[in-house]
Amino acid sequence: MWDSVREPRMRTGRCMDTVRQEGDTESMTYTEGALEPFRRYPVRIGYGVNILCMRGRADVSTGIERYRMEPGAQLLLFPGAILHVTEAEEEFGVRMFAFPAALFHEAAMPIDAGHIRYLRDEPFYLHPAGSGSGRSAVLWMDMARDVCRGGAYGEIARRNFMQGFLVSMCREIPVKTASAAPSRSEAIFHRFLSLVRSRCAERHDAAFYAGELCISLRYLRAVTAACAPGKTPKQLIDEQLVAEIQALLYASDLSVTQIADRLNFPDQSCLSRFFRHKTGFSPYRYRVHCRRH
Repeated sequence: MWDSVREPRMRTGRCMDTVRQEGDTESMTYTEGALEPFRRYPVRIGYGVNILCMRGRADVSTGIERYRMEPGAQLLLFPGAILHVTEAEEEFGVRMFAFPAALFHEAAMPIDAGHIRYLRDEPFYLHPAGSGSGRSAVLWMDMARDVCRGGAYGEIARRNFMQGFLVSMCREIPVKTASAAPSRSEAIFHRFLSLVRSRCAERHDAAFYAGELCISLRYLRAVTAACAPGKTPKQLIDEQLVAEIQALLYASDLSVTQIADRLNFPDQSCLSRFFRHKTGFSPYRYRVHCRRH
């Protein structure tokens, strides 16, 4: 999906000792760094994040989707997303603020549901160099840094900031869609990806998603082949499932049986066979490897 360019040498990141999985942040926080907590394995985040790349480049995965972070790239993930930095240049650096799920839901409540759905389904945007939208993205980071410093009326300031930020993102939707209006196939494909992210824990069959999209399975395969060459709908579903399993093995104490139940596998043996086929590791070996590193 990315343009073909010559890539500089990339390096894999180091693992942090503590990563919260399916947790939430108690209050809004602002940080600058290189996304170290997400470098080694997929992590499911219970809070939302807005990330703006300032320097260097990195490849970021949300399970089923992969994005190229470079200066000007912005990635907005709502609570419950998976985040994994698969590769990064030495100089890669971002500005980021994280927001609690409760704060997000409170701020999003009065906003048009269709706009919020668009932000969820289209989390990535590359601001053109020197553009007004790019300057606005930097300004919002400056404001996030300021409101996270605390002080009098801190919670009120953070709530007002969050709602203002979401409104600003929604106002930019016409500009983003006008520059690259999606075709019908692209719109269907993006909707398919959104459904997989939200429903793959309960449904693993491509026919289900075709039915939800009111199209035939054959047409879904054609759409996927056009938008993700070399991939099938089932392969994309399986990629999201693998990321879900990895996140749970890495940062939870759930047994394989409990994970199989949560992700709607018939039993732990089926999950183990599936995971070994996709990764080359048994769930037990993968968990041990994660915790040793």
